[in-house]
Amino acid sequence: MNLLDEKKTVNFLEKIKYKNKGIMLDISHFILTNSNIKDYKDFYRYFQKKILTSPVLINYIRGIHLNSTFPSKYIKNGLEKNKNKFFQANERKKKYEAAISHITNLDTHNIYEDFSINKIIKKLNIEFLVYEFKWTNQSELVDKIKKQNLFIHHNKKTDYIK
Repeated sequence: MNLLDEKKTVNFLEKIKYKNKGIMLDISHFILTNSNIKDYKDFYRYFQKKILTSPVLINYIRGIHLNSTFPSKYIKNGLEKNKNKFFQANERKKKYEAAISHITNLDTHNIYEDFSINKIIKKLNIEFLVYEFKWTNQSELVDKIKKQNLFIHHNKKTDYIK
């Protein structure tokens, strides 16, 4: 479900018979629905057009997995090379490594380093905000949380981590 077809998305959600249902929107996954997105400005325009013009989708989005990715360089320079590694690999382990490399190059789980996220949060009126980064140790994670917090206006709905 990529949210690009409002009718299909609503049809899917209406078949779910739970009282508290909704969408947890992963920002980087949504970025990946359009290979022309090169930066935050492109993303925000695209998000406005595809999501923020739909009162129905806005109503269903209850939270955000906050991260970003702009893989245009990988798509332009590394995608074919990685595809070749995958298809030429004879061992399962080598195929797995190529697949993981592809996934992590597409979805880098970087910090969302733009204040446009505040407009998105406000317009969606979300209940949940989850930071979703890659990190290797606790110190790096704390640094990333602090850095992400710099781009979020603190209020009751978004002031989860201090």
